[in-house]
Amino acid sequence: MPLCAVSGCVNPGVHLFPKDPTLKKVGKGNKMQKFCSDKRSRLCRNHFQESDYVGESAYTGHPQICKYLKNGTVPSIFPWSTQVSTTPTSRTSR
Repeated sequence: MPLCAVSGCVNPGVHLFPKDPTLKKVGKGNKMQKFCSDKRSRLCRNHFQESDYVGESAYTGHPQICKYLKNGTVPSIFPWSTQVSTTPTSRTSR
């Protein structure tokens, strides 16, 4: 199984890069801007939020056994991205 294409990530990649050229351009402004994906490049589940996945089947209404991404989803979690913390910083507690 191929590995994730994000540098430093060693998880197996399961999701393909989007084929739509407009979705590929969303990566501009981050470190994946210079990355050229080919048809074998993949991303692992760690780079998507839980809300990016389809929750239940449109046909049966039951929860999905396998995780499928929603249409138009782009990866949003990377090692170099900063997460906004809701806890007070150490400076305010001094």
